Amino acid sequence: MIFLAPLTVALAYTYAQDNPTRNITFYIVTFQVKWLPYAMLAMTFVMNGPQQTMHEATGLVAAHLKRKFLLPLAAMSVQYDVVLDVVGEDSAATPNAITIERKAKRHLRNTPSRSSSPALDKDGLDDLDSKALTSALSTSLQSYPPKDHRLLLITPTNLKQLSSMPPVNPIPLLVASIGNPAPTYSNTLHSAGHTVLQNLKSLLFNPVFVKDRSLANGLVSEGDNGWTLWQSPSLMIVSGKAVGDAWKKWRATHGEGALVIVHDELERPLGKVTVRRQGGSARGHNGIKSIMSALPSTPFVRIGIGIGRPESREPADVAKYVLRKMTQQERDRIENCALEVLGALRNISDGP
Repeated sequence: MIFLAPLTVALAYTYAQDNPTRNITFYIVTFQVKWLPYAMLAMTFVMNGPQQTMHEATGLVAAHLKRKFLLPLAAMSVQYDVVLDVVGEDSAATPNAITIERKAKRHLRNTPSRSSSPALDKDGLDDLDSKALTSALSTSLQSYPPKDHRLLLITPTNLKQLSSMPPVNPIPLLVASIGNPAPTYSNTLHSAGHTVLQNLKSLLFNPVFVKDRSLANGLVSEGDNGWTLWQSPSLMIVSGKAVGDAWKKWRATHGEGALVIVHDELERPLGKVTVRRQGGSARGHNGIKSIMSALPSTPFVRIGIGIGRPESREPADVAKYVLRKMTQQERDRIENCALEVLGALRNISDGP
């Protein structure tokens, strides 16, 4: 598979030159996530023959996707630290890559040299240095694998279990997207939060969304990781009542947790993700204003999905812009935000 790496970088460099709004890191990740699994699948067919390809190829693709989606993002630039799972004869005695990665993050936080790097960015996310994280991972892996190790090819069932694996001492999350209701306002820029939430469901291998009367008639998808994905059923401008009712009901069954609001961000470029832990103004966002009014004493995390804004600042022109249907290119950019949002959610669930 090594020869695929320079091909990926070359293709990414070409696209980055033609599309200067994204850097090469974005395209490397895009090509690896979207194309490499199919290349691996094809090579497995060629090398192993038809009799065992479906099982083994599925495992290879699943392992690749696990490495891409489950290892936490090392800062907001979407940098992935890829670590292969390795097991010995006694697989139960060997920690998997995710456990080792978590130990590495804790090692970084407890290392004195940590204070010399930026502690927290303005949005409250760890600004982990990728070289330092790689070094810590290498240290954690020194005693692994044993001499009789083999690569672990996981099945789709194991992948689903790993994707929902909670972090150490996880904080339960109610991840709520606000926008405008379908089908009238489906696929509009103002409902970018709903689009990202749908993609998060796929990345987490969660069940399909179903309407839940107990949670303010919102669409709900809940996996095994302590996160509840909830899509608001109301209009954006009156989101507060539905979010407030859902939050109170959710806390009654889940106990203490964190409320995370995923919403569109007019003042940010298309596809730019911003995270605000607590406090601050609504920045003119009517949906956030409504939630603040309904939950005045409840802190919540805001994850904004940039949708850009029209040149005109006339209210009528802005309303027309946010309520129009996305182009395919815009939708692709919005959907790609789900990876970055997933990393942010894992940081929130990991706690301070």
